[in-house]
Amino acid sequence: MFVRTLLASKDYKRASHEIDTLTKEFPKAGPVHVQAGILAASTGAPAVARTSFERALSIDPNSLEALAGLTAVDLLGKNVGAAKARIDARLQGPNPRPELLLLAARTYGSAGDLDGAEKLLKRAIEADASFLPAYALLGQLYYSQRKIEQALKEFDTLAQRQSNPVAALTMMGVIHQGEGNLKEARRRYEQAIAIDPRAPVAGNNLAWMYLDSGENLDRALQLAQLAAEALPDTPQVLDTLGWAYYRKGLATSAVQPLMRSVEADPANPVTQYHLGLAYVKAGETDLGRRALEQALKLKSDFAGAQDAREVLASLKTTTSAGQ
Repeated sequence: MFVRTLLASKDYKRASHEIDTLTKEFPKAGPVHVQAGILAASTGAPAVARTSFERALSIDPNSLEALAGLTAVDLLGKNVGAAKARIDARLQGPNPRPELLLLAARTYGSAGDLDGAEKLLKRAIEADASFLPAYALLGQLYYSQRKIEQALKEFDTLAQRQSNPVAALTMMGVIHQGEGNLKEARRRYEQAIAIDPRAPVAGNNLAWMYLDSGENLDRALQLAQLAAEALPDTPQVLDTLGWAYYRKGLATSAVQPLMRSVEADPANPVTQYHLGLAYVKAGETDLGRRALEQALKLKSDFAGAQDAREVLASLKTTTSAGQ
């Protein structure tokens, strides 16, 4: 996790040192070779990256992270045919995991096969209606093709035909939210929750909308807790839960889910910012300062960047006054 954070921060020199140490101590650990591949790819050494990802796959043939790394190396080298062939071979197995379908959709999209990518994302949602990344990528795909109305009609028809249309209603909510139609997005999420009070994607997104508007904070926390029970390792859901605790004035309770979200997605500046605020509110000012500085290092103009700077400035003023 430390190496992941270093790579997200583009601290390649220190990441290289840590990976070398890990490789010597754990030469048969697939995840170590994956991180070595990511480092090589990030520093312009695709041949070295390929070797590392292939080594990781030889240790763990089911490693999606290593498969994704090899696919990325092929795509960067304009070797689209090899990338699709490798993915297609994996899809031949029974009941491919949603994560594999998502990787396949990304590969097809990069190869220009947008129809194929759309079908794969729909398969991922059919396989797991709680798989948040598939909704997000499918929404992006529709935006890029300007197929908004067509997509809404398709999912609306599907919702009317299904006895349990939670996924279709959620997808409509995602599309409306992406288009800025927050009123309609909220209505669709609330319809999904009325059918299944524990629907995690709709619950998470609705909770975030409540938190963003500053209303229904009790309901937002309840929805976030239910979503986290269903998706305990999803960084976006953990961020929502932590932020809900923070907005409710429960900063100490906010720290743990936010820490787990940062560990799973160290390159997300917004979550780093949320964690920094929670630390500061909980009295852990040094940890809060580090998290806020890391957020700004990752992206200087994320939503909340100005507030992060103001909080950091206030911490410096408080420290100076104390001295």
